[in-house]
Amino acid sequence: MGDELAQRRVLRIIAVTFFALAAYVLVGSVIALATRAHPERSPVGIALTAGSLLVMPLLGWRKRRVGSLRNPLVLADAAETILCANIS
Repeated sequence: MGDELAQRRVLRIIAVTFFALAAYVLVGSVIALATRAHPERSPVGIALTAGSLLVMPLLGWRKRRVGSLRNPLVLADAAETILCANIS
């Protein structure tokens, strides 16, 4: 019973961070569109984005595979990782 309670608590935390990430992206996008902001170029930003595009999908798929062993916490984390990969 203690494990179920802990899993529910962690799933709630993951859900909150999932929606917080979505709200952050939405607000940032609206502000950028409203102010007609243009992104600056930097070698570090380009490298970080390229690395994220390569690593995050692989990490998400691996987490999904591990979570398919009936671990809802890992499945929830995999969904958030895949969302981050799509945002990249």
